[in-house]
Amino acid sequence: MQNPNEFSVVVTSYNYRRFILEAIDSALRQTFPPLEVIVVDDGSTDGSAEFVMEKYANEPRVRVHQQQNGGQLSAFAAGVANAQARIVAFLDADDLWEPAHLANVVRVYERRAQAEFVYTDMCYFDQREGYFHGTSKSTDYGRSLIQALCTPLSVWRGSPTSALTMTRELAQRILLNVPEDLVHEFRTNADDFLIYASDMLGAHKFYLATSNVKYRAHGRNMWLGNQNSQLIDPKRRKVVDTRMRAYFLARGSSCVTTGKHRVRSATTEFLTKERPTYREFRAYFSLLQEAEESMLFKAFPTIQLCSYFIKSRITTRHDTLDWRW
Repeated sequence: MQNPNEFSVVVTSYNYRRFILEAIDSALRQTFPPLEVIVVDDGSTDGSAEFVMEKYANEPRVRVHQQQNGGQLSAFAAGVANAQARIVAFLDADDLWEPAHLANVVRVYERRAQAEFVYTDMCYFDQREGYFHGTSKSTDYGRSLIQALCTPLSVWRGSPTSALTMTRELAQRILLNVPEDLVHEFRTNADDFLIYASDMLGAHKFYLATSNVKYRAHGRNMWLGNQNSQLIDPKRRKVVDTRMRAYFLARGSSCVTTGKHRVRSATTEFLTKERPTYREFRAYFSLLQEAEESMLFKAFPTIQLCSYFIKSRITTRHDTLDWRW
């Protein structure tokens, strides 16, 4: 039975009047209907907010929140602050969802109780064709808190905004009370903040291959020039590696980055990854060896790490669940 309280859809918009109705309609047409569609108008000057309110005057699920222009991260925060459902799904005002998008995503949350952050692949439309994500296999990526806090960031484990969903609890932990300097830094490309912050807070991530998210290429896209890279822009990486990491460490994550806590947490975290890459194995192996504890104390965790990685290379887990409708 479908639970109408599963999804709050947060649509962020700045001067996208020509696209926004299509985006909202695609959310309302979901075969698994959302509880609400929260449209955050970030100080548009093209009449977007009034246009939406007039169009959906008789649709109680659509609510418009207007604010002065503060950038994308500020708009995300406003949407999440007003969300009521268990899961928040983000949608850019110029993108679209196929009708089965939320139905497929909710199956992950229902079948994988540990999932807190589910993202999908995307396909382009309008001025470009093809797919964004390079893998066709849905994957449980587990948690990455230790890796995010203790090593330089490089892997962008996520997708652009319209393919991101997370539990409301996680979204609130990420977005509420963010310092103004970070809000300003992520006025654009704020999906970077969602993706890295979720790692720094220890969220359990799942990638879902469905091709149900349509990314509109129209010439004004902020992100499109970096479409096939999982490496963060060098300038943004410096911000993430310094100010953003310091912010989350100050919030209490530092207890897992030193001594015995690092050894135990790194081992436990590595075991949450369905099929860790060699790069991940090297990172976690180094984290164990660099911990300031005796070799005897680190011996068993090191064996656990190595044996799990070897087993994951030899045997492929066959997930019997068909994630797509």
